Amino acid sequence: MTLNAESLDTLLESYFSFARQLKCPHYAVTSILNSKDLKIEEKIANLKSLISTKIGSYASWLLVVDNLKSMSQMHDHLPKRGNEQWARGQLLITTQDTTSIPLTNSFIQHISVSKGMDSNESICLLARLSGIHDNENGKMVAQELDCQPLALASAATYVKQIRQSKLTSHFGWNEYREKLEQGTRDSTETTLAETNPSYPKSMTKAITLAVEEMMASDKVIVRAFSFLSLCAPQPLSLEIVINYILNVDEEIEYKEMIMMRIQRCSLLLLDEEETGVYIRVHQVVRDVIKTVMKDYLASHRIKAVNGAVTAFNRFIEDSLGDNSLDLDHTMQSNSIAPHLKTLVESIENMFSKENLSHVFKTGMLKLGRICKNHCNFHTAIKYYEYSLVTFQKKVGPEHFHVATTYSNLGSVHMALGDFEQAKKNHHHALNIYLKQLGPEHLGPEHVDVATIYNELGSVHQALGDFEQAKEYHRHALNIRLKQLGPEHVDVATIYNNLGSVHQALGDFEQAKEYHHHALNIHLKQLGPEHVDVATIYNELGSVHQDLGDFEQAKEYHHHALNIHLKQLGPEHVHVATTYNNLGSVHKALGDFEQAKKNHHHALSIRLKQLGPEHVHVATIYNNLGSVHMVLGDFEQAKKNHHHALNIYLKQLGPEHVHVATIYNNLGSVHRALGDFEQAKKNHHHALSIL
Repeated sequence: MTLNAESLDTLLESYFSFARQLKCPHYAVTSILNSKDLKIEEKIANLKSLISTKIGSYASWLLVVDNLKSMSQMHDHLPKRGNEQWARGQLLITTQDTTSIPLTNSFIQHISVSKGMDSNESICLLARLSGIHDNENGKMVAQELDCQPLALASAATYVKQIRQSKLTSHFGWNEYREKLEQGTRDSTETTLAETNPSYPKSMTKAITLAVEEMMASDKVIVRAFSFLSLCAPQPLSLEIVINYILNVDEEIEYKEMIMMRIQRCSLLLLDEEETGVYIRVHQVVRDVIKTVMKDYLASHRIKAVNGAVTAFNRFIEDSLGDNSLDLDHTMQSNSIAPHLKTLVESIENMFSKENLSHVFKTGMLKLGRICKNHCNFHTAIKYYEYSLVTFQKKVGPEHFHVATTYSNLGSVHMALGDFEQAKKNHHHALNIYLKQLGPEHLGPEHVDVATIYNELGSVHQALGDFEQAKEYHRHALNIRLKQLGPEHVDVATIYNNLGSVHQALGDFEQAKEYHHHALNIHLKQLGPEHVDVATIYNELGSVHQDLGDFEQAKEYHHHALNIHLKQLGPEHVHVATTYNNLGSVHKALGDFEQAKKNHHHALSIRLKQLGPEHVHVATIYNNLGSVHMVLGDFEQAKKNHHHALNIYLKQLGPEHVHVATIYNNLGSVHRALGDFEQAKKNHHHALSIL
């Protein structure tokens, strides 16, 4: 039997139904219920006494006391331990208020179901109710429903009903998951809600009622829900949520009070890890929160967005400090990167581009830098563009902050392969710096000017203008040597870039010398496991490959790979770069299968992080084409080189040196295929460009 313990009124109604089901004397039951002389507590006590005389005849019983809100209010109205008439059964009490849960002892066991059922039990439940014994797909469905019993039961009942129709007997878990992807989960829940006599609510309806009730009684939970609705499904640092609530509500002053309210909310799950406490919600709860919070956010959206930006900025400053801008600390900021991406999407859904200039109170350079370090380049551009609009409005179009933002935008466009736009942004930054710094601030010899020169050098190198690139890097080196001294890490960065330019120009010995200068400084200043050290190992590996010292090249690239995997994780674009370099070395060593394997590692990462039309993706297609060529698979080689050519033509134009390289490779492939006229044509294209 289930008793609804939400209130004394619902409990009385449940006991009345219980007494009738046990066939207690009808006159006695109705007299108690209709009495005007008895208080509601007395009616409950009298009905419970009638039930007690019947319950003792049962060999066992289970009484579910559902939706308990106040243990102190309900305790006296539940069966007591020690009463012989109630000795052969169990009470199962459900509550959302964690403070009312008694301590575990020999008579009481506390079972937390907030995190869902056991995974294997979830799969069994789906199989029993649906009739589909498919553990692999069942496991995926259970995970997507967070192993929540009511959601699982609804899914299985829906699938079973659909399969009973002759026209859709093939309907299974794959088709059900498509429903989830389309956002129509709530429509699949109605079947169970309409046919389940013990609980006539769907999962979505039950969660909606709980969310609305909590919001009506606790503004801390309202603020928490509003923030979570702007963020990604992944766990979020509790510290950020607390900062957000303090930012958007001046009446809430104490962290301890916020913590207590959040801990009491059964819809919010807290996970304690080495790096701190994280808050999350089940996907069903998240969907409901996003729906319910729409009206609230419509009237509080500016405060909510600014509160979110401030909370993330504060967390970055407090937990990472200046390291937030350091690629070597990418793993430490890993937990907030997906939330920053979702926050931008939420902002775009709430505001038009025309209104954005009136929204933000603070810049978002740090948020953009975090996204850039995590390869979320398009998201980074949005944060930088928002910062640009904000700074231009607050401090004017020629302020240092505006210049810094232009420079950051240039770096991201460079990473995306849009070199002309990168050059344009860096020149905007350079013009502002040169104008604002003036002679009294060293003018053209300021270190920030050196930074822009260095960035412009890298852009011109990417564009194939190596002499101009060398000139910009020389400008940057002279300034940094003068202002920072010969052993500063920023000086090492210039040495490294100059090495790359000299390598592109074919001066490999000079390139090696510059890279070793850079390596010595970085090892001394940053230590052997910094990502900047890995970058130089990669460069040295490439130079040694050009010099024909393939074993030394492979050793350097493996040094780089170990550091990158440790510091950045397995799916960072820098890891892809190292795999690509290793592939080239293995090809040179004649280990073509290993070369192909490494290039495919690199390709999968770059496709995921950069998209199918990035120039770095084209580079790997070209390398794969060369590997297939030596393996004798000429058609696959041609296919890969054409992929590369199409990307290069679109991104770099028809006269870039990289385009010439592809034409030359295609000429070799056509020659191997016996198509000598096409081979001659491709080689002539390459020659004319070069």
